[in-house]
Amino acid sequence: MRISAADVYQSVKEGKATLVCAYKQEEICRSMWIDGAVSLSEFESRLPGPAKDHAIIFYCGSGVVAARIAGTYLNRGYTNIKVLDGGIAAWKKAGYSLAGEK
Repeated sequence: MRISAADVYQSVKEGKATLVCAYKQEEICRSMWIDGAVSLSEFESRLPGPAKDHAIIFYCGSGVVAARIAGTYLNRGYTNIKVLDGGIAAWKKAGYSLAGEK
């Protein structure tokens, strides 16, 4: 269920996954925004949204909140759910930037 920052980057770049910031509050998501991501509120407004087997990657600051949200979607029948391993800290450590950073 965990996915590395490099694999998240590749999946999103290739359009193979939906990337979701695991918070409903836009202001929290803005502080850790990855290009191509949507907030949890936006994702939920699109439901039923993607097919239940479409790749969905959740992320948060550390991975804890994202794992909880991922579990909710697994319980709803989604089968291709992943969590950015280590959250934003791992994303930045891997050398990837957030939206608006250079």
